[in-house]
Amino acid sequence: MKKHIEAAICKVSEDFKDLEIRIHDDRKHILRLIPDPSLGHPDPNEGESLDIRGYTQLDTYSCGAVAGWTILRALYPKSSWKDFYAKCPPSPEDGLDDMPLLKALRSFGIGVGTKGDGLTFEAIKKAIGSGYPILTVLSRGRDLAHWVVIYGYSETKKPKSQLVYVAGNNFMGLRTKNLGGPNALPYREYAKLSKKFNSYVCWGRS
Repeated sequence: MKKHIEAAICKVSEDFKDLEIRIHDDRKHILRLIPDPSLGHPDPNEGESLDIRGYTQLDTYSCGAVAGWTILRALYPKSSWKDFYAKCPPSPEDGLDDMPLLKALRSFGIGVGTKGDGLTFEAIKKAIGSGYPILTVLSRGRDLAHWVVIYGYSETKKPKSQLVYVAGNNFMGLRTKNLGGPNALPYREYAKLSKKFNSYVCWGRS
């Protein structure tokens, strides 16, 4: 128990240090995101998840940059948010399209594989099992498209359940187990919300 408490305190300290750096950064890049320590993880006996740091956007249009940064920070921890944001600054009117975001990720050494029209649950399991986070879009209509990162999954037979763990999903008010933080999303709901959008499986290049 003591080790768990110490680990939690250490993580909170790292998150606040990260936030402090952001606050003193170039004004074009501050106040776009804050660390989110509330990411849930599945029971290891029921699924897998990646060890990533979550982030929450602080405006209505930076979800693409924040989702991309979540992946870049997970695969290359020493990367700079300021440098990444400069490569793909979102528009207050239109947010961030696929191509500028993917180009920015590739420029920092991220490999990207495109999967059209959402992902099957088996494809998600395979990607997460290989250590690859997934960049994807959820939408309740074209005007509500929102970038998120899939970082885990869980599956049980009794009761039958398939869940995907999504970072950044609370922006649109999607159903979560814990009010106020990202958590597991039923796969059927994910499939419905991601239909007709590309998903991008990401990995670090050796």
